[in-house]
Amino acid sequence: MINLRPALHMVISIDNFIKKIKKKKVIVKPTAQIVGNTDVCPVSLLEQVQLTIESFDANNIPTTTTVPDFKIHDIDWSEYNFQVPENLSSMTVTLSAKIKVISTGEYQDLTASRSFSFER
Repeated sequence: MINLRPALHMVISIDNFIKKIKKKKVIVKPTAQIVGNTDVCPVSLLEQVQLTIESFDANNIPTTTTVPDFKIHDIDWSEYNFQVPENLSSMTVTLSAKIKVISTGEYQDLTASRSFSFER
């Protein structure tokens, strides 16, 4: 079975998190690579792509947003606008997908996460 190493790159507008704006934006640029190889697989090979955002407020109360069938692109960045709790203290953004391994016909799960903390 071929092991795939997912690499996830995200940009988050820090200005949005500093201001008291309830809507935030996550911008995601995913890539998948075969371990030991620098070639990037087209993200069109990824199936069942899902974006999950878990936010915590100052009292450590979680809020989870899940976006099934999250649309990603090889060339463009994908973005998602979401509501965050007041007094946001931290969040974790997770992108998960499946990819079919051609040699076996089986699907392999891929996951990449980034966590962020915000001080008030």
